[in-house]
Amino acid sequence: MARDFYTWRNIAKGARTKPTVKTALRHAAYSGGWKRFEPLWDVAIRAKRVAALRPVLEQVLTSRAGLRPGRR
Repeated sequence: MARDFYTWRNIAKGARTKPTVKTALRHAAYSGGWKRFEPLWDVAIRAKRVAALRPVLEQVLTSRAGLRPGRR
């Protein structure tokens, strides 16, 4: 069910509900990066490589949306 909910189309719909382009991009990056690539994250978690991937995820969230970590 979650797989159907997190389609690229639904992620885009959710992003369009955000009040600014920055928050829309952040929503799309987070939802797409986490939910659509969940199998890859599972592998990273099992391989204990999340710490190595964290900067990549933070970079996507901050550079694409122009936000700093921890800010909404």
